[in-house]
Amino acid sequence: MGRFVLKPVSSLEKILYHTDPEQLAPLRSISCLKNETLSFQLVYRYESEDRNDVRGEPCYLTVESAIHDGITISHVEMIPAGMPHYYGEEPPRSRDEYIIADEITMYPDLLGEFNGIVIYSLERSKSCWVTIEAPDSLPIGEHTIRFRAAKINGGTAATAEVTLTVIDAELPRQTVYHTEWFHVDCLADYYRVKPYGEEHWRIIENYVRLAAKRSINTLLVPVFTPSLDIAEGFERTDVQLLTVTVRAGRYEFDFSLVKRYLDLCRACGIEYFELSPLFSQWGARFAPTVYAWIDGEYTKLFGWETRADAPDYRDFLKNFLPQLTGFLIREGLKERVFFRISDEPERKDIDSYGTASAIVHPYLEGFRTIDALSELEIYTRGLIHTPVAGSDHIEPFIDAGVDPLWVYYCCVQNVDVANRFLAMPSARSRIIGVQIYKYEIEGFLHWGYNFYNSQQSLRTINPYVCTHGDFGFPSGDPFVVYPDIDGTPLESLRLMVINEAFEDIRAFQLLESLSDKTHVMAIIEDEIEPITFSSYPRDAEYLISLRERINGEIDRLLTEKRQ
Repeated sequence: MGRFVLKPVSSLEKILYHTDPEQLAPLRSISCLKNETLSFQLVYRYESEDRNDVRGEPCYLTVESAIHDGITISHVEMIPAGMPHYYGEEPPRSRDEYIIADEITMYPDLLGEFNGIVIYSLERSKSCWVTIEAPDSLPIGEHTIRFRAAKINGGTAATAEVTLTVIDAELPRQTVYHTEWFHVDCLADYYRVKPYGEEHWRIIENYVRLAAKRSINTLLVPVFTPSLDIAEGFERTDVQLLTVTVRAGRYEFDFSLVKRYLDLCRACGIEYFELSPLFSQWGARFAPTVYAWIDGEYTKLFGWETRADAPDYRDFLKNFLPQLTGFLIREGLKERVFFRISDEPERKDIDSYGTASAIVHPYLEGFRTIDALSELEIYTRGLIHTPVAGSDHIEPFIDAGVDPLWVYYCCVQNVDVANRFLAMPSARSRIIGVQIYKYEIEGFLHWGYNFYNSQQSLRTINPYVCTHGDFGFPSGDPFVVYPDIDGTPLESLRLMVINEAFEDIRAFQLLESLSDKTHVMAIIEDEIEPITFSSYPRDAEYLISLRERINGEIDRLLTEKRQ
């Protein structure tokens, strides 16, 4: 006779087929504040000594709780990681040991639709993702959540129970900027719809709405088709929002589509915007691709053949930027928008980046510029207002007291620091919240919300099969949402964990408002070495217990205050 297992575990476990549930810490109780999103998992598995007992056993999975309406369940689907990390000889290292497996295999990531049925398999572990959206009306106090796996032909296979405590407190408004580059051209290409046709706008809204729901409060605006992740000489699908007309040698600019995009994003909950770069990526050596209507024809005005400092592009910017800034001011966005010059300039690019910066800064007075970079000198020369430092190069910026300071990680931040590749433990993704809070980092940037292209955008890929951009990036780096057939995004386990990191920050800030930062940091670094971007506890239990301690302190201090 076999044994059915149904076991609640934390959101930070990644359940592989061979995972032994007995080795996982059980989740018996958990707490949350009134307005946050809480997640955990149910791992299930069938065990039997009969090696011929190999057929799957379908079971109905039901939930019993007074807060049943606030609970949703998703299947955690396995996704292939054809490139779990970079491969290479030292130096530099292509990976460290803080990974789940050093092999090409399947990893849990996609949160798929749940139809009420789970299929038990012999010694193959799988899991469901449980999400509790805690609206303000959720009753304060303890709630028992019971799960039951019932056999299709009758009888109970397994049961499990979790106690949820809802604390009488709310997370404060998110103050840390969080941008995940939104690639609207990838949506047009994947769904094969006309850019900015009504179907495209519908799909864009679906993706923006989910982004805002999951702590992404800053979004990329393709005023021009972003000159990002593209091979020199090639072009991405044209998604330029700005309408440019050249008439009698003069430029005319129509911001109607820009406004529609901004209005849509704001209606979905996006608060801040970063504009597409004004120059090419990796050195600012060229103009971005810009199209214009000339004598009734839609014609490429600038592109790879246009040097960044070309007189005709300088003249274009002289005409364009004052009108753009005027439009943004009229839209009430002067304090809510960031200009980009060129992404990821290196030391060798200081001259070209400096030239580009000097060209545009006279027209951007009162506006902020941000760019991802790893060279402190680019900042100290006054070429950028707000540096977005790579997490593996951020220490010199911190030591220099750079303020404001953002942080980013991407494909090459693969040794010691936090990241979110499929082959990495979820705790390695969530720790970024602790680090951002400790060092008072103003914003976080990642390049891949929905990048469904190969590296350098040479072709469209199937993200369900190719998770590495044609071996350009470690699997999982290019995106955190999957495209469903109806034009909606499907969430990933990693997106939910990143959301937890940003809710952690808000919980830390709430406790700080009730006490002080010293008190919060004493809890965060209790009995551990000081946390840095490269040194931190390498286990999920640290983060789970930390958040419970923070919640407990919030509850205690608020209770004392009310008495």
